[in-house]
Amino acid sequence: MVGTGIGLAGMASAFTNVDGKMDGLRRKLERLTSRESDILKEVEHAESRLGNKRKREVETWLRNVQRVKGDISGIEPQVAERGVCPPVSLVNRMNQLTTEVEELTVQGEFPRGLTHVEEDTGAYELPTVEFVGEAFRQNKDKVLSRLMEDDVSTVGICGMGGVGKTTLVKHIHNHLIKASTSRKVCWVTVSQERDVPTLQQRISKCFDHALREEEDKIKRAAELSHLLKRESTVIILDDLWHIYDLQEVGIPLGANGCKLILTTRSLDICRQMECDELIKLESLPENEAWQLFAKNLGRRVVFAPEVESVAKSVAKECAGLPLGIRVVSGSMRGKENIYEWRNALKELKEAKFEGKEMEDQVFEVLKFSFIRLNDPVVRRCFLYLALYPEDFEISTADLLRNLVYLDFFSDLKSPEAQYDRGHTIVNKLVNVCLLERSQASDFGRLKMHDLVRDMAINMMGSQCMVKAGLGLSTLPTEEEWVEDLEKVSLIENSIKEIPAARQQRWALPRLLELHMSDNILERIDGSFFGCMPALQVLDLSWTRIEMLPSSISNLVNLTHLLLGGCEALQHVPSLAKLRALRTLDLHESGIEEVPEGLQELVNLRCLDFGESSLKKLPPGILPKLSYLQTLCLEGRCDSLTVQAQEIMSLSKLEKLSCKFGDVQSYDLYVKHLQAGGPKEWELDLVEGPSFVGAFRWQNPMCSRTVRLRQCHFREDGPKSPHVLLPKDVQHLEILDACHNPHLQSLEFLVLEDMMDLHVLAEEELCAVATAVPGVLYEGNKFWGLKVLNIENCHKMKRLLTHVLLPLLANLEELSITRCDKMEEVIAMTEVDTECKDEGYASGSYTRSEADRVHHASAPSLQKMKTLELGHLPALKSICSAAISCHSLQKVTLWRCRKLECISLQVQLPRDGEPPSDCLQEIKILRREEEWWKSVVWNHPLSKSLLDPYVRYMW
Repeated sequence: MVGTGIGLAGMASAFTNVDGKMDGLRRKLERLTSRESDILKEVEHAESRLGNKRKREVETWLRNVQRVKGDISGIEPQVAERGVCPPVSLVNRMNQLTTEVEELTVQGEFPRGLTHVEEDTGAYELPTVEFVGEAFRQNKDKVLSRLMEDDVSTVGICGMGGVGKTTLVKHIHNHLIKASTSRKVCWVTVSQERDVPTLQQRISKCFDHALREEEDKIKRAAELSHLLKRESTVIILDDLWHIYDLQEVGIPLGANGCKLILTTRSLDICRQMECDELIKLESLPENEAWQLFAKNLGRRVVFAPEVESVAKSVAKECAGLPLGIRVVSGSMRGKENIYEWRNALKELKEAKFEGKEMEDQVFEVLKFSFIRLNDPVVRRCFLYLALYPEDFEISTADLLRNLVYLDFFSDLKSPEAQYDRGHTIVNKLVNVCLLERSQASDFGRLKMHDLVRDMAINMMGSQCMVKAGLGLSTLPTEEEWVEDLEKVSLIENSIKEIPAARQQRWALPRLLELHMSDNILERIDGSFFGCMPALQVLDLSWTRIEMLPSSISNLVNLTHLLLGGCEALQHVPSLAKLRALRTLDLHESGIEEVPEGLQELVNLRCLDFGESSLKKLPPGILPKLSYLQTLCLEGRCDSLTVQAQEIMSLSKLEKLSCKFGDVQSYDLYVKHLQAGGPKEWELDLVEGPSFVGAFRWQNPMCSRTVRLRQCHFREDGPKSPHVLLPKDVQHLEILDACHNPHLQSLEFLVLEDMMDLHVLAEEELCAVATAVPGVLYEGNKFWGLKVLNIENCHKMKRLLTHVLLPLLANLEELSITRCDKMEEVIAMTEVDTECKDEGYASGSYTRSEADRVHHASAPSLQKMKTLELGHLPALKSICSAAISCHSLQKVTLWRCRKLECISLQVQLPRDGEPPSDCLQEIKILRREEEWWKSVVWNHPLSKSLLDPYVRYMW
């Protein structure tokens, strides 16, 4: 009986462990299957490139994985039907399979790469496709011509997957071997390989030479270097994904060495490999894309006019990507029916183009860039961008704000670190060609290539519904709202209302994100949000919604509520239950009163009422929001002010924008800042009525800003007539104020409506300890100034004298407008006037003598890039002596009719390729063309040389 009891206990233990063992085995198999999928994609991608073949050990590993997967499938029915007493053999088999799966997972690392070169292809012309387009010809000619130059050793060619890099270098390879029999051309497809010895062997095989198996890396590199120096050699490294130290490899460059051509998707690799010439391949322009599309359809294709129009739209959907054009046009060969073409166009627009070739060839090539990102946060950011419409351009600033507001960088505590991380990720995606900077905008806008976006949507699968920018006037049909949806994007459509659901069974238990920004949405039925209890992100920004339904109050899992730009919004229901909320964004909204229950949002990290219509924030709310990191209360109404004590209670605050209504509260908070506080702040002090909606200068470079408006102090006023400034203020705006603040380390200074200001600085005041009315100057505190804007200061006759010009040594932008009495920007003193370059003008000096005299006395603004002078009716001269402005790029002049002579020494571009520090344009009013013709531009430039840079505006 005792033996029977032990046997039953053992069997019971085995029974209880079988399910756990099987679950563990499935989890381990899932990891192994994921690795198998990644390896297959990398191998197939590598094998699509010339000369690569998977290694035998990889082939064996893949077969073993398939065998183990089959064995596990075979025991699953036995586990399901095991009864009360599972056989010991079954448990042993499960243990054995678990060990095999673990071993295969470790073996699947393949540190020495997955493929090898199958054969030497250096001596033969490579098969390639015929290409069309002027850009292709120009790039080919440019590479070939640069290879002939002695000072060019390395040419880097970068661009997104499928843009034609390999095709271009194949043509270059074939041209080189046909052009010279004495030159050796060595082609190596590198792909994911990063092992130096393997790369060395691949190169040496081009010379029918096997490197000795030296353990000493230096000796191996020396042997290869000696081999490459024996004859003229061009090495082509195609598809680089890693950086190589060429000296470590043994590739000699320079006069007695090789020429190197490399292709990569990463701009950073070209830079770090120190390429002498960098060529970035762009997508084909629309006309050349259509030529390639039509050519690939077949030589005899003839379209009916209505079909050709749709076919051109289909070609346009490929967004100029040669690989996409070839795949799509190939799938449409022989199809003449307009219905098939219209269906193809619809599928492309919705990223649902049918055809195995699209997924296997185009998406897999593009997906390889995604796989190599490695960082999951970078991947999330990339997939987030796919939620926007096709061809949508988003500013970098808006994108980063959204990523921060949506907690993409929640592991970083400070907004500064989060924005730094965001910029780094954007640069990463741009550099690997998964994101593009818009060429049509000067404002840092970003966009995603259409086929890259399609690939991203394809990767997200059925859990994501993206119907952004399709012109929808109603919601997608209820059948499309499947239960496993996690993300829905309906951004930028024409949806006006969301009616009640027709089917009560409609449920979205897994929906986490709903993005509906940029719609004309006015009304939402309350039942809509009742079917999505797990919702975490609700984005209704930039819609016309006036009132949110009360059902939003029950979305207890909501973490981000985005209502920015909803100018018609008047009412938000109680937020008291939304205690999980971390972001409440109401910037630029029409909301006038604080939503009920705001004080209950104890987990709130970001509260944004910036530029909103909020009239008042009741006292007592802010201290309860103790976890706030970002607070924006810079609203449109001057009545929206704060008290210093409440802001000071927010110990975790990192970014602040607010308004003070009295100098005492403002000064108290400035003193608090000196002891610690937010790293970024925007503080307004408004003591009197000001123009609501007055223009505010925006300068993203500056994160520490003070604005003083309607602040008037007299000698019989408060004990201290000076408003305190934080010691590290960067951006100062003084609008319609009569006082002299103590200026410190500024980068951005705006002076507007300063009725008593008559000069920025006077040299006579250098030794004066106290401020003088009408002069904005204290010691040498202008040294860090980068941007200076002066407007409506009607007592100013000059900016300052040339003696004080070094105070503006770092100035990059200068704008002076609407100052009625301004006669001269930079005034020369009498001493300098005597020694200025009159001798050269009269002919009594030689040019070299005049230059020496001029250099000794001439004022200089060497860092200034932008100059604007406008509506200055009394202006006669910028300066009576020539000002050296060799970095000046843009000049704007308007309504300065008394200005007769301009003495600016500028630098003109050379060879038709203007560097960043040369003159780019001079803007003049169209109606002032005759005035401009009469203006004299003093030596050393002849004014005729400036004609190509003149742009007429308005």
